[in-house]
Amino acid sequence: MGQHEKIVSNRLENLGIQLSYVELYNPDIFTQLFESIFFVQNLMVGLAEKYGNTRLQFLTEKNILKASSDIIYGNNV
Repeated sequence: MGQHEKIVSNRLENLGIQLSYVELYNPDIFTQLFESIFFVQNLMVGLAEKYGNTRLQFLTEKNILKASSDIIYGNNV
């Protein structure tokens, strides 16, 4: 995702790197932020459905849940 990064996208494709380029641009920065967030959330749900993931792994794996909480809440203990 990006803004006006088609040149970079083309260079990566020419190097043989497979990617999908999505340009999200809105002059209002908050609208752009929310569009980006919703896009990524929908992408993740779509990929989960495609690969048959039916449960949230970080909720069942306690060490992953702890690491996630540490990142969100800044716990360094």
